[in-house]
Amino acid sequence: MLLDEFLKEHSAFLEEHRTVQEQGATMADLKREIASLTTTVKGQALQIQKVSAQFEMNKAAPQVALDNR
Repeated sequence: MLLDEFLKEHSAFLEEHRTVQEQGATMADLKREIASLTTTVKGQALQIQKVSAQFEMNKAAPQVALDNR
């Protein structure tokens, strides 16, 4: 009877250990994905800044109308 209880507890422990390992692997995958997405967002932010700067330069440039009469 004591052996049965031990085996049951040991089996539960092993299952919990497997679950923790799987969650650790999932967390590592998620961390890599977050790092990748962060890099992408930073790159896009840089592109937006460049386009905004170009837009502001074009907006600030005076528009000259030529009279071709």
